[in-house]
Amino acid sequence: MTNSLLKLTIFTVCIILALVSGCTETSSEDLQSLPDKSNNGIQKVNTTVKVTNIVDGDTIDVTFTNGSTERVRLLGVDTPETHVENEPEEFEGIDSSDYLLEWGHKATDYTQKHLHSEEVRLEYDDLSGKRGYYGRLLAYVYLQNETMYNEMLLKNGYARVYDEAEIEYMDRFLEIEGEAIESNKGLWNN
Repeated sequence: MTNSLLKLTIFTVCIILALVSGCTETSSEDLQSLPDKSNNGIQKVNTTVKVTNIVDGDTIDVTFTNGSTERVRLLGVDTPETHVENEPEEFEGIDSSDYLLEWGHKATDYTQKHLHSEEVRLEYDDLSGKRGYYGRLLAYVYLQNETMYNEMLLKNGYARVYDEAEIEYMDRFLEIEGEAIESNKGLWNN
């Protein structure tokens, strides 16, 4: 075996060993996909991102620490639409599309106030999967004080529970929504 061929073989074996042993650098994107399933179906992945744009009350654009960007749909909640016609039958006891459009704008403003340019933590749910129908990430969004923003929307009457989804926190979300409806909070004060 020639000296060059021996060096190439040793180099190739070292690369293979490094890959197999996991001693290569892991990107933040790779870390996002590693679930810690210690809490039922919730992936406790500390994915910190910066919110760069508010699409509407329940959809945001974020930038990851590696510079990549994604659109995120807040999991388990649904704010009234601002870009398309609202379906009043989706919001219990509300029969006006115009009223829902008004609250869609209020929800968007509320999200703008609380999330724009903020660093937040995303949490994923195995029951729903990491991506939705439109390719957006599906996540629970946590403020720096560890308040779940999805719950804030429900508690303050800016959203309904998106009960068509399968999520780990469904019972909790329905309870929070019920309290908002009973207290006539936000859009439920019609």
